[in-house]
Amino acid sequence: MGTLTYHPPHLPALEIEVVGRRVQELCWLPHQPPREKRCHWSADRREEGSLLRQLARDLEGYFSGKPVQWQWPLNWSQGTSFQRQVWRTLCQIPYGETRSYQWLATQVGRPRGMRAVGQANKRNPFPLIAPCHRIIHADGRLGGYASGTRIKTRLLELEGAR
Repeated sequence: MGTLTYHPPHLPALEIEVVGRRVQELCWLPHQPPREKRCHWSADRREEGSLLRQLARDLEGYFSGKPVQWQWPLNWSQGTSFQRQVWRTLCQIPYGETRSYQWLATQVGRPRGMRAVGQANKRNPFPLIAPCHRIIHADGRLGGYASGTRIKTRLLELEGAR
């Protein structure tokens, strides 16, 4: 098992948990105080340490404003089959672009299921990778974000989407 804590500029820290060479979860740590050192990790095995180093490089690039193609091995076994379908569909949204809840609901075969996809987004174990921050209302309003709209706004600004 390994853990990476990354402190992006002007945002709360992110924590990524790796088990068996797969990312288990990525979550925001809103109450983590800022640190001088941007990255901290610990790993039980060498291969997990290697993956954590790659994750840190990708995060550094992303938070420097560069589009990143997340190529991380993810543990998709969490959630219901519907939630996993929503999360995988989120991965199709290009960097710097947004889509509506309506679009997402239609893509997963439930054109009237905007609330259902919103709830799936809320339980997304891989924000950034399955970029639920790129989902907004059809009229351009932001909508919710499990970790708060301040983070959602900052991510969209970073990507040049708003």
